[in-house]
Amino acid sequence: MIEIGLLLYWIAGLLLGTVGPAGRSIQREVDDARGTPFSNEIMGRQTPSETKLLFFKLAVTLGFSLLWPFLLRGALKSNKEHEYIPDPEDSENQGLKFQYMGGHGTISCNDCDFQQSQTSFIHGISTSRSGYQCQACGKLTSNTRNQNDTQETKRAALVCECGGELSRDQVLFCPDCKSTNLSYSMEYIT
Repeated sequence: MIEIGLLLYWIAGLLLGTVGPAGRSIQREVDDARGTPFSNEIMGRQTPSETKLLFFKLAVTLGFSLLWPFLLRGALKSNKEHEYIPDPEDSENQGLKFQYMGGHGTISCNDCDFQQSQTSFIHGISTSRSGYQCQACGKLTSNTRNQNDTQETKRAALVCECGGELSRDQVLFCPDCKSTNLSYSMEYIT
C-alpha cells in the first residue's frame, strides 16, 4: 500500500514537472542556460551542448518530482511573474499591445497552438528594435532603427510585404486564428 502511495506521489510530481506548471519554469531555465547568440557573445561563452542541456533538464525535472510539494508554489509564482496578463477592467484596450510590452520573449495564442519568438522593444547605444504587427495579414515582425534614419526611411519601414500597415499601438491578434487572447512571456530586456 505504501509503495502505491509513493508511486502516485512520484507520478504526480513527474507530471507537474513535465507538462504541468513547473514544466514551463524548467523549460524557461533551460532556455536561459542555452542563452542567445547575442548574450553568449557578450558573456564570452560558448553555447552549452544540447546533451548537457538535456541532462540538466532531466536532473531538475527528477529533483522536482521528488520535492514537488515544497517547490510547486514557487513554480506557479514564477510563471505569473513572467507572463503579461491584460487588465480586465480596461475594456477598451483588452489584449496585448507592443507599446506596453518590453524586451524580447514569446507571444502565444491561448486559443490555438501559435507561438512566436518576438522582440517587443530593445535598445542599444544608437539603435533600437521594435515589434510591429501587420494590420492586414497579421504577420508579426520587428524593425531596427538607427538614430540617423530619415523620416522617409522610418515611414517605409512601417509597411508590410503584403502592403498592409505595421502598427505597435493596436491590440495584437493571432496570425493563425485571429484571436486576441494572447499572452507574452518575456525572456530578456535591455
